[in-house]
Amino acid sequence: MATFDGNIVVNISLDPAPVTEQNFNVVLVAGSTMGAGFTERLRRYSNAAEAAADTDLSAALIAEVAQAFSQRLTPKEVAIGRVDGTTAADDYLVDGLASGAIGDTITTTVYGQSYVWTSATGVETAGDITDAIKIGLDALSIPGLTVTDNGNDFNCTTANAGQRLNVSVAVTGAATATATQAGTGVTLYDELGTVAAEDNDWYYVVLESRDAWDIWEAARYTEANRNFGVFQSNDAGIIAATTTDIAETLKDLSYSKCSIWYFSSDTTYLDTGLAANRSVVDPDLDSSTFANVIVSGATADDDNLTSTQKSNALGKNANLFLTNRGTAVTGNGKTPSGEWIDVVISADWLEARLGEDASNAIIAYTNRGEKIPYTDQGINALAALIEARLDQGVAAGHFVEDTASVNPPLLADVTAATRAARELTIPFSVEPAGAIQFPTFNGYISLTT
Repeated sequence: MATFDGNIVVNISLDPAPVTEQNFNVVLVAGSTMGAGFTERLRRYSNAAEAAADTDLSAALIAEVAQAFSQRLTPKEVAIGRVDGTTAADDYLVDGLASGAIGDTITTTVYGQSYVWTSATGVETAGDITDAIKIGLDALSIPGLTVTDNGNDFNCTTANAGQRLNVSVAVTGAATATATQAGTGVTLYDELGTVAAEDNDWYYVVLESRDAWDIWEAARYTEANRNFGVFQSNDAGIIAATTTDIAETLKDLSYSKCSIWYFSSDTTYLDTGLAANRSVVDPDLDSSTFANVIVSGATADDDNLTSTQKSNALGKNANLFLTNRGTAVTGNGKTPSGEWIDVVISADWLEARLGEDASNAIIAYTNRGEKIPYTDQGINALAALIEARLDQGVAAGHFVEDTASVNPPLLADVTAATRAARELTIPFSVEPAGAIQFPTFNGYISLTT
């Protein structure tokens, strides 16, 4: 049947679903003491009773979930991730050592710390070089590292479960050296990556383990990913004037995506309670510190620390749980790098949301049969996304009002090569709001006559 229906065409389409948002409100408890029935990598619990009824969980993991749900601010859910027990088989042979010429160098790096050997004569033997590098590496005091001098080469090994050495060598000039890995262990870094590959909808990470090497590897994972670690330890070295404990190690590495909490009791889950409490704070709406937080189920460490030990821990940017005018609270709320935790979370929030905004805009334009044109109008459209998020950040308490500066380039100032590559850089800046944690009141009381 012939009609003129085709003269009018109406096409209706909906914008595609938004890209997945980073979830800042879920705590992952990474544990290994579950039963054989826990075959998946992650399970979620919406209350303590649900975890208590799970026969695949150990008493310790059940207690951690209960601690999370006993806080004044209670999370909607807690996840438990299965991280299988770690083993250490790291063994690196460094050989092929030759000096080259005067001034040539061999740099040996072990777990991010390096010793640079420089040829003084150009004729040093492999044995001479081995002796010097062993002395240099030993002087770095890398926890757990054993350097074995084999005469003309050396081995770097560790007996600590969960510690990855990551040995590498680099040379300049005609010097030579080779690092060969004889075996590799499974660490918390690897295991957390496996959990994330199955389900990465979590932000905070706490560990069932208190082992320093597990903390080290988990910290390395959070540093490289969009997560934040809340790690607890009762290592006496943290509160002593030592330089080989886990707090000092992470401080030396300037890690900013985790925090170390010294607490005298390994079986009281200060870390889980704190992370659960803070996970309730929605960074889309609010910003809050990790200091002065009341953690239910934990007793202040006042009687377990001297003032000197407190000073030692805080000097390493470790955090404590002590009383403030009789109320047990957390302090000071710093990362190993010395940055405040709330500032790091603000930065993570802004990075995540701006990435999501840009992706949503580009996908939506494309699927409407349009594009964001490389024009001043298109550049300003993307700049407006930044301005909107910064305004939201000010309202939520992340940033200081009237400090935001967004500087989109003019089309005329963008090079032809950059335009051809369809790349665009929009610089911006904003000042973090910070928080008042240490007020001082100076008053003067006088009698009037």
